[in-house]
Amino acid sequence: MKLKYVTAIFLSSSLLLAACSNDETSKENAHEVQKSHQTNKVYDKLSDKDITKKGSTATTKTKDVTFVLGNHDRILQVKKDLSDMPINKQQEEKKLEGYAKAYMEDDAKLKKVKSETQKVYYSKKINREYFVTYQLDTNGNVTEILISSYK
Repeated sequence: MKLKYVTAIFLSSSLLLAACSNDETSKENAHEVQKSHQTNKVYDKLSDKDITKKGSTATTKTKDVTFVLGNHDRILQVKKDLSDMPINKQQEEKKLEGYAKAYMEDDAKLKKVKSETQKVYYSKKINREYFVTYQLDTNGNVTEILISSYK
């Protein structure tokens, strides 16, 4: 009887610890993604160490984000590849804006819509513009987002 009781407590404890461990891991992963976006913004210096750098470009491990770098590893442009799962521009405009704004200062606001695929954002905090361009496939879905410091 005591053996069953001890075994039950041991199994319960193991399951509880495993669940807590997974929860902590997912929180850490979410924090790392958020931290990466907070520090790797256009106009800032590339600070993520978990990136493959080759010349004036750097790519994330998942290869869905490419950074074009200038002097002293300053980020001039970010290219977010969505070709694996293109996004419908009309139905998911907020999602696209979220992807683009992840690489801008927090105060960046839409300044001008130049065309269906080009927008300009402005940050008062750093007094700079961001030029956002959507690349579309033949169905009109967004396959790539460029967030750039230049036109």
